[in-house]
Amino acid sequence: MLQLNQELALASFNFSFAYTDNTLSAKRDIVEILNTRGIAHAEKGEYNLAIDEFNKAVEKDPCYAGSYCNRGITYYLKGEHEKAIEDYNTAIKHKPGYAEAYYNRGGACLIKHDFKQAIKDFTTVIELNPDYAEAYSHRGNAYHYKGELNKAITDYSQAIVLKPKVAKSYYTRGEAWLCIGKWEEAQRDLTAAILQGVDVAETFHNTHDNVAAFEKKTGVKLPEDIMDLLTPRQEPLEIDKETRIALAMKYYENEELSSGLAARLAGVSREEFWYLMGNYGLSPFGTAEDLRTELENARKSSHQ
Repeated sequence: MLQLNQELALASFNFSFAYTDNTLSAKRDIVEILNTRGIAHAEKGEYNLAIDEFNKAVEKDPCYAGSYCNRGITYYLKGEHEKAIEDYNTAIKHKPGYAEAYYNRGGACLIKHDFKQAIKDFTTVIELNPDYAEAYSHRGNAYHYKGELNKAITDYSQAIVLKPKVAKSYYTRGEAWLCIGKWEEAQRDLTAAILQGVDVAETFHNTHDNVAAFEKKTGVKLPEDIMDLLTPRQEPLEIDKETRIALAMKYYENEELSSGLAARLAGVSREEFWYLMGNYGLSPFGTAEDLRTELENARKSSHQ
């Protein structure tokens, strides 16, 4: 907190110093300072003060997209989603390829249940930045809410490939599998989430209240082994080593995890994981990432 106050004081000093200079460079410096002050206030939850700073920045430079985007985020945090979307629209008008503005607008539309626009926005983000994992995840949510579960699962899968360490993604995809009765896939993802520290029972019950409510809403009947995973318990669910290894091998086979990450999920060393691959008909060079790593290691060794 002390550091933040110091930053605000410094920004105030810089602002008062720069304000006397009317050059283009000084004008941009003032706008950046106002945005920095606004962000600092927003991070402290002082949303009205933040908006005041962004208002000044917009007044100083009405064409600077970042000020509108920052003010939009602040309105979103205040729960004023219409104002947020209006600011994102203005930001995009001034900067048509502004991926962050499209992403934020998509999030606001998702909250408003405007799933069609949300999907359109997240698709634009992906076109601008194909490696934006969160855009795939949120577009998957929009498809999920629309009931287009296969499209949702495709997006969740891509998000996992791009950011395999995000444990909650496995739960999210696992829940989507449940909705279409794909029990093996659901059990695999829910188990992976558990192994990475997600309390899937608590998450499920926070979302759906209970199993009966979920079954009534989706029209599916959960099997006993799935219900066991979703049952709240005092002690963490124990997953035996053989199950962990088989689970990790499947993710490796699907090219969703590198051998290193799969070994971590399995709870074994990478060398042991490589040794066990033969039992599953797999090769240690089964993913592009692994192959690149091994080639790079070989190249380095040859130059030593």
